[in-house]
Amino acid sequence: MIHGTEQELKEHYEEMKKFPGMEHEEANKISLKPGQQGEVIWRFTKAGVVHFACLHVGHYEAGMKGQVKVSAR
Repeated sequence: MIHGTEQELKEHYEEMKKFPGMEHEEANKISLKPGQQGEVIWRFTKAGVVHFACLHVGHYEAGMKGQVKVSAR
């Protein structure tokens, strides 16, 4: 899963289509093989809407996306 603006996700997804084997090993991203489990912890520092999605080819179109509404404390 990866997060960002909807536009950033769409741009990254286009890159994933060109390089479908791309894997992510960054603090805010994770790539898992079928049957594997993993964890990503996101800490939000400002209010707003954050979009997230699975950008493996075909997953985004299948609906593996959503949004988190972050409220101010």
